Amino acid sequence: MKHKIFKFVLLVLSLTLSACASNPSGKPGYYFSLAYQGDSSLVAEPRFPFIKIDLPNFSSKHNTEAIVYTRREHELDRYSQSEWKEPLPALLQEWLLQSLEHSNLFAGVMRGTSRAKVPLFMESDIIKFQHNVTRQVVELSLRLTLLDYKSRKILKHKIFNYHYKVSDASAKGAVYSFNQALKELDRDIYQWLSS
Repeated sequence: MKHKIFKFVLLVLSLTLSACASNPSGKPGYYFSLAYQGDSSLVAEPRFPFIKIDLPNFSSKHNTEAIVYTRREHELDRYSQSEWKEPLPALLQEWLLQSLEHSNLFAGVMRGTSRAKVPLFMESDIIKFQHNVTRQVVELSLRLTLLDYKSRKILKHKIFNYHYKVSDASAKGAVYSFNQALKELDRDIYQWLSS
């Protein structure tokens, strides 16, 4: 009899613990976004005509809402309880639109899907956008290319790289650090386009 009670207690205990450890809905508990935090000292007079911003290119494997982290080189994982509110390329496109609009360097800024004919076009590639848990940094690498829309001639091209310290080894801490790195990227894009 004691043996049957012991088995029953073990079964109930294991079911309770597994229910606590899992996410029964399969949906993340937290959704994050990228916050544009422009520097008001960077506003200029328009130097360029209208521009279109294309959706950033990113590996289709990671073109999801997943917030990616790594513990070992070449091994990526995702936070199970946290996601971006939209796929990362869409969030970055919106951030770039806000950054370029706020800079006032262009007469107007539009999405790449706009049917308007404009003289300039910006392509971007997300090279790296991940939380390195081992080194306690977020790693952000973005390639920007400014093109003449009609001729497709490259006018400017640059890769921006950032490693920003993470104080809290969680998705929330990583998102905070990504947003801090984007503030620096905002200043660097402004200087790159102004030169």
